[in-house]
Amino acid sequence: MYDSKVKYVSFIVHLLSFTSLFGQRDPLADIFSNKQPIWAHAAMDSSAIGYKGRTGMDYFWVPAERKILVHNGALYLVYLNIFETESGNFIEKLDLKTGKSLWSNAYDLRHSPKREYTNRYFINEENQLELLNFRYNYDTVFWLYPMWDNGKLSIRKYDLETGREIYKFHSPIEDSTYPSFKVQFNLHSYLHKDTNGDYLVYTTRENVKIPAFDIARTRLDSIGRYKKLEYVHTMTGTYKNLIPYTEAPILNNQQFDTIVRLLHTFKNNPYLTGDTMEFKIFLLDQNLKELASFDVTDQMSNIKEYNLIKVEDGIIGVIGKEYIKNEYPLQHIFIFDYEGNLKEEILLPTRTNEGFGLCSGVLKFKNEPGVLLICRETGDKTKTGFAFYKSDGNGNIKLHSEIITKDSFNIGDFVCMYEIEPNKILTGTRYRQAHLKVGEYEQTERYITALWDLDALTKTQQGTELKKSMILMPNPATDWIKVEIEEEGLFKLNLYDLKGHLILQKDLSFQNNILNIKELPEASYIVELRNELNVLIYAGKLIKTK
Repeated sequence: MYDSKVKYVSFIVHLLSFTSLFGQRDPLADIFSNKQPIWAHAAMDSSAIGYKGRTGMDYFWVPAERKILVHNGALYLVYLNIFETESGNFIEKLDLKTGKSLWSNAYDLRHSPKREYTNRYFINEENQLELLNFRYNYDTVFWLYPMWDNGKLSIRKYDLETGREIYKFHSPIEDSTYPSFKVQFNLHSYLHKDTNGDYLVYTTRENVKIPAFDIARTRLDSIGRYKKLEYVHTMTGTYKNLIPYTEAPILNNQQFDTIVRLLHTFKNNPYLTGDTMEFKIFLLDQNLKELASFDVTDQMSNIKEYNLIKVEDGIIGVIGKEYIKNEYPLQHIFIFDYEGNLKEEILLPTRTNEGFGLCSGVLKFKNEPGVLLICRETGDKTKTGFAFYKSDGNGNIKLHSEIITKDSFNIGDFVCMYEIEPNKILTGTRYRQAHLKVGEYEQTERYITALWDLDALTKTQQGTELKKSMILMPNPATDWIKVEIEEEGLFKLNLYDLKGHLILQKDLSFQNNILNIKELPEASYIVELRNELNVLIYAGKLIKTK
């Protein structure tokens, strides 16, 4: 009898230890089927009862600055509620080891004309969580719909231990000594706190007739009053046509130590893949002094759309779409260093309508040469989920792991990723149901933050490794390449230059998979592999060297 009690108590202790080790089990975040994170936490659930069937702080949430703030073993997350155009915030502090919510706070401005959203948040010099917000000024009408057009500085500060709001200030709307700034469309404004307590506002302005893009810095005092317009930086395009949304500056490492700007103009309008274009990268310091500029046109594949997706840990990430007549786009991910060198051009294995054809996030590994991609399922209507791909630093990617989700939840357009330590990755994104169940009238949405162990994900339940994607070896290459194909059948390999011209074509199979490239000029090439049905099964980049 005594022994059985000891065993019973021992079992409880071990069970508690196991739960503590693997983190919090959040029922709302239990949406992963074949693989499990170390922990997962759902901030909000749109199926909760409340305003229009929702709580009001749980619809179309996006993280402020698209970042996860990690500080002293905790995560600080600020979610924007854009149900009625930025109508409040939800703020949370999570334990990094377990995912447990340590505190939360919110302000709901859905029924207030003084709407507000967070532009920047950080741990300030007083060890407080400080939010720099833009607050409603007045509406304009866009396509008969009222849109928030201008905003003034608003400041909120929170105690790190309790989450209590300890300071709040809003610039007076009617007082012209407190300037307002553009906060919508292609006229973006970015807030920053200077070391002397002043606040700085960086505002981008465009003149599409030149085309030229300005970015200006305005200095405000400690409560948002105008002091002076300090600096302006202008970049001017070679051609008159441009896509304005490609120029949205991103600030390195969530700080203003380096501002990165893109300039993409093109000769013909509408732009078609392969047309004449220019593509430049500008690096500025916080005084808008130009540190460097790079014309990288010759390094880019001439495709239609480019957007800045990542600036962190020494890389500049650009995502683009390649449009070919009668086919869905194929995404390219370009990775540059801070000297304008293209380190990788990664092509997703499938187009945007099939497989994991849409990239939602890029992370530069701290101790590995390549990057981690997270891509969402787009083609298979019978399953939902996402995939992690890892690159080798030369443009080749392998399928690292595939995550299948329950109840048809798919990840959103953008995923925040943060590397805690080697192979321990935080992800944060909005998950939305792809399919409605009987009796449901709208898809449920949840914002879920999760901590993943990449090493654990590479094993199935039996402990065997997952099947990998096709890869080119060696790459870079001098005389020949071997195409590793892991399935039977006949394939056609097409080799293109970066302008999309077909250079070489060869039939391949599992046994016949060597390609002679000795006579090719030294350059970068796009490799495309199609099966007997002309279905694209692989796309990648080959670097030919001497």
